[in-house]
Amino acid sequence: MRKDSFDEDFFSLTNKKWSLKEYSEKDTEYISQSYEVSPLVAKLLSIRKVNLDDIITYISPSLKESLPDPYVLADMEKACERLYQAIINKERIAVFGDYDVDGSTSTSTLINYFKQISVNLKFHIPDRFSEGYGPSIQTFSNFKKKRCKDHFYRRLRNNGLF
Repeated sequence: MRKDSFDEDFFSLTNKKWSLKEYSEKDTEYISQSYEVSPLVAKLLSIRKVNLDDIITYISPSLKESLPDPYVLADMEKACERLYQAIINKERIAVFGDYDVDGSTSTSTLINYFKQISVNLKFHIPDRFSEGYGPSIQTFSNFKKKRCKDHFYRRLRNNGLF
């Protein structure tokens, strides 16, 4: 096996010695040659014990392959059909968001998508200090006043049960 710069000692900025975890030199050589990756990447894959059959997916992941099938959720097909009908019939749809980072990101993604396909919508992201967490009677009332028939709730927790 060839000698590379990872055979020497490395130290952090605080002068602590770095140590490589155990890895298979045989796998590292095979990965490096077979998948045309650097010795460092090959070592990291070996250290992480990535199955050789999964390396392509691991180093080039796709969103399509990473997301679970949403149809395993109860009544997802009914929900999709109802949403489709609401869009076709140009009904107003309400989107209730979440104020944390992933919640607001998923909410804005949904809103932007709906705007791109010209969906008539209203949305609301609650103020965490004055409204608290989750939908309220006031929010439902406001959506009802705005004639929203269908509601989407993005990224809501279940009181820590999961």
